[in-house]
Amino acid sequence: MPPDSFCEDLTRDYVPMPDIRKITALAALLLIAGCGTDQEGPVSQKFIDEGTYIPGGGKTICQIIPVDDITSNIIATDVGGQGSLLKFGGNRGLEFNRVLLSFDSDSLDSMVIRNAGKTVQSAHLNIPLISSPDCELIFGIYPLTGSFAEDDSLFGDDYPEMESSPVPDETGATVDRILVSGGSSEFGIDAGVIQGWIDQVTAPWEFGLALAEEQQPDSMGFFEFYSINYGQDPISLRIYFDDSSGDTIAVNRDYSVPFYQPDGELAVMGGAAIRLHFQFDLQSVSDSAMVHYSALVLQVEGSDGFGVTVGELQNFSLDARFYSYLYAPDSDNPEDESFWEGTGVDRQDFFATNSREVEFPLRGYTNDVLYGSRENTGLVLQSDLEITRFQKVSFYPGPVDSLSPYIKVIYSLPAEFKQ
Repeated sequence: MPPDSFCEDLTRDYVPMPDIRKITALAALLLIAGCGTDQEGPVSQKFIDEGTYIPGGGKTICQIIPVDDITSNIIATDVGGQGSLLKFGGNRGLEFNRVLLSFDSDSLDSMVIRNAGKTVQSAHLNIPLISSPDCELIFGIYPLTGSFAEDDSLFGDDYPEMESSPVPDETGATVDRILVSGGSSEFGIDAGVIQGWIDQVTAPWEFGLALAEEQQPDSMGFFEFYSINYGQDPISLRIYFDDSSGDTIAVNRDYSVPFYQPDGELAVMGGAAIRLHFQFDLQSVSDSAMVHYSALVLQVEGSDGFGVTVGELQNFSLDARFYSYLYAPDSDNPEDESFWEGTGVDRQDFFATNSREVEFPLRGYTNDVLYGSRENTGLVLQSDLEITRFQKVSFYPGPVDSLSPYIKVIYSLPAEFKQ
């Protein structure tokens, strides 16, 4: 548990009542004048005998309460299908190892009809990169065997299956493709595959394609490209014929599938999404406490977080801060639907890339629990942009006590009246 020195800064704001208050003989006379003839009690007798009374001042206490248990809870969202940018690769523990692409079947059929009798010279899958890290990403292009929708909630390995063999390249070889920083964004497709469509020997990809990561990059960073939702430069299939004509079919749906494995990390994410549930016991706080301030205190591990990606910053000038929302869940059981909703406690923003202490004021929550007006179901921290965009903040879990999450409670005790 963090040492008492963690309270020093805040206790300066809550000065206890003076330890000594002198009440003059005039007050004693007024007291006597308003009293009957009954025998005096020990307090009023001191007024009569000495003219003053010294009560024991109430103490102001800063109490540090360790968090007993922290659980990570994952919610699948549709951010990967609704965003303006597709992401491929990994950054600070968040992985996108599948990008799903779908082509409109009517558009493919129309392409086949209008190009009947032609000979395919070459074909390329055009992936217009808008940002890339300084590394390589090795991937394959595979036909999907199942469908997807942009409003599906996909996460981890929950995505449509794909064929076991990748689409061959322009040489007919089923080799790995390589995305490189600032490199080519066109990837050859075997002309024979498209020719089979034109000759109506084989059917076009019924469910689309998957870009599947074959090997994790040797450094952090997302390769980013425009989604169909952006409105321009989507991924497209470009076909060139030997009569110098060409055709282009753009995707009509696309999806970046996120994957994250906590592995003991205390992280909150938007888009994925990950929430942290903090549970603690307030029974050690006195029943007669008058709470002035309480807070959930966390230490940000800046090297593992991000508020905005390079593509989002360059193309949309999005804010780099991490936006958080803290609430008291209606249930402490994640299997209950009521766990995922509750009473708002605090909302604030900060930079997830800066290692620092963050305090989330608990306002009336602590008093409500102490006075029995609400059950202590713990606190849940989530991204306030959970269904909007991908963000991540990581917190130190310990084992160094000074970095472990804890609850800080500053309260006063009533004054003690003694003879």
